[in-house]
Amino acid sequence: MGTIAIDFGAPLTITTTAQQNTFLSRVLVRINNQGAAQVPPLPARTMEQFIRDVVVASIQQYRDVAVQNDTVDAKIAFGNLTQTQQNQIVTLLGGNNPFV
Repeated sequence: MGTIAIDFGAPLTITTTAQQNTFLSRVLVRINNQGAAQVPPLPARTMEQFIRDVVVASIQQYRDVAVQNDTVDAKIAFGNLTQTQQNQIVTLLGGNNPFV
């Protein structure tokens, strides 16, 4: 069993099982080995940095998907408007249709 301490402005402790800790350690070793093999070599990542990177990447991916979904929803809603309503929106946007 292990713990990983992360601070995103407030401390957070993640408790891991021995298997999870072993797995995460193996992944971190692989990442650090790949970084060390680059020219110039990258500095070794700590477990906290690695977990932070994973969390941030996950949040960014979620945000990207949410933006894509919002764009699709907006296109559908715009398409459901009457031509007059669409023209009014395009006029308000300076003559630029955001969905073309």
